[in-house]
Amino acid sequence: MNKHKKQKSIEANHDNFLMWAIKKFVSKNYKVAFKIATTELHQNQNGPNSGKKRYGALAICKQLNKTLPHHPSNKQLTTKTINLLLTMDWLAFPH
Repeated sequence: MNKHKKQKSIEANHDNFLMWAIKKFVSKNYKVAFKIATTELHQNQNGPNSGKKRYGALAICKQLNKTLPHHPSNKQLTTKTINLLLTMDWLAFPH
């Protein structure tokens, strides 16, 4: 077996900081995209575009996944998560 070189404390701190910064950026980016998608879908369902093609959850998710900067290994928006949140919101607060 090969032994790898032990990291110095400065190198370990640097690596830990980079991992923390990347995770924070990814989670912030996902939260922003999720909020945009849910508000847009809610407006489409309650507005004049209700029931029309290209205004549903699938179209919104595709559009946001294309436009917002995502890394291929990051999680992306899916229709299941958005629809689940909207149904839970509707059950909790019926209109």
